[in-house]
Amino acid sequence: MQFGFAEHVHHLLLVDEYILLDEVRDRYVVLGREWSERLSLILADCESDPDGAAMFLNRGLLHARTGGHQFVSTVSSADFGIDNYEWRSTSRFRSDQRELRAFPAIAFAIARSYWMLKRHGLHGALQKLRQLKKTALSRDVVQTAHAIEKAKIAADMVALCARCLPFRHQCLEASLAASMYLLSARVNVDFKIGVQRYDFLAHAWIEVGGQVIGDDPSLPHRMPTLLAI
Repeated sequence: MQFGFAEHVHHLLLVDEYILLDEVRDRYVVLGREWSERLSLILADCESDPDGAAMFLNRGLLHARTGGHQFVSTVSSADFGIDNYEWRSTSRFRSDQRELRAFPAIAFAIARSYWMLKRHGLHGALQKLRQLKKTALSRDVVQTAHAIEKAKIAADMVALCARCLPFRHQCLEASLAASMYLLSARVNVDFKIGVQRYDFLAHAWIEVGGQVIGDDPSLPHRMPTLLAI
């Protein structure tokens, strides 16, 4: 029997230390070098550390699998990170374009993302996003050049609307809202969560055609991707 990461447990081995996102339980698990080494051994040979394997199984991070060893996403360079990054400081990366007729749809997308996170948790919200993307890609999507312009306007409008709403709104809610709005407009958008190890930080953003929208364009190079939809 082999062990692998449980479904919806996203993983990254960043400079010999694991960072895990347990989507269902809405938690990050950051392992030091000792436990990261033990986890790598367990993935290679489930009988090498039965006590450690039992701990990971009981926490819902691993499950039994067939079909060979677990593939591990690995980043070996330490030259990553974006320091103490704040989503609200990203206004310099936005163009302040406004399309007021989109305001009601954007406001609805923000409220919808907030409600889904509160009512269904991270997993429920991301599952809905996956369904929306599958539906959007089954239709004709907007061509890349126009899609990028539309996405920039959407990011600007999300930031504008967020200032008018009475509830918490950070990078996760903003990226979910922008993604949902753009998918409904037939724009093929990628939702991503990246991480840095020291000090630990997770950040969500969106990309269209491989271009970061409304945020620091260096994010894909400075924060390895842990989750992508």
